[in-house]
Amino acid sequence: MKTKITMLGTVTAVLFSINVLVAQNDMAIGNISAGWNTYNQSTGVITGVYFDVLNNENSNPGSFDVKVYLVDPLDYNISYAVWIYTDGDGQGGNTVVTYDNIDIDFNATSGIPGGQYRLAVCVDPDNAISETDENNNCLFISPSGNNLTYNPSTAGINDVQTNDGFSVYPNPATNRINFVQENGWENATVNIMDISGKNLKSMNLNLQLTEVDITDLVAGMYIYQVVDGSGKVLTTGKLIKE
Repeated sequence: MKTKITMLGTVTAVLFSINVLVAQNDMAIGNISAGWNTYNQSTGVITGVYFDVLNNENSNPGSFDVKVYLVDPLDYNISYAVWIYTDGDGQGGNTVVTYDNIDIDFNATSGIPGGQYRLAVCVDPDNAISETDENNNCLFISPSGNNLTYNPSTAGINDVQTNDGFSVYPNPATNRINFVQENGWENATVNIMDISGKNLKSMNLNLQLTEVDITDLVAGMYIYQVVDGSGKVLTTGKLIKE
């Protein structure tokens, strides 16, 4: 039995393009047992992930990779590697090896937007993620419809104290969010950013009510920031898009 407990360092999120690689060895993810113990949406930590790796060849194929992904349930072409392990010794012929006690922190992988995901595992090398292709090298650990809701952590973001006379509503919001200010800030701009600091929307802040359409944003956590004409930060805070 092989036990992998922690992430092998910080991983940068990459999009997973299907049907671009062909398995060099007859390795497969089995469905003898696969699952996890707990998932904490507020921390982005999933504990006790376990699954089987099958070697259907008579001989040891040598080194291979095992990767766990978050997969967009609406588009399997979009996924993010959240755990990677290289088995340098390979696996004996016609064997089943269980990987278990794997704890994964989704926040340790940069670039994952908030939203709904399924958990999948792929082996040597990545291949098409699907529900029915028995010849592929991937398996969904989470059943269809049992999605994981992921809200990226805002750890490390220093909130500026919200000024009296400034409010944001509704929060959480679905389609539109309102910024109301009575401070008399002139030539101020409100920016909406993802947790990496990438600016997604900017609007001039009116002296009273400013309405911002957020229907094009995916569900998750965002940061709003109000700056004056010189770029000085006047206030900032967190937004939740449902």
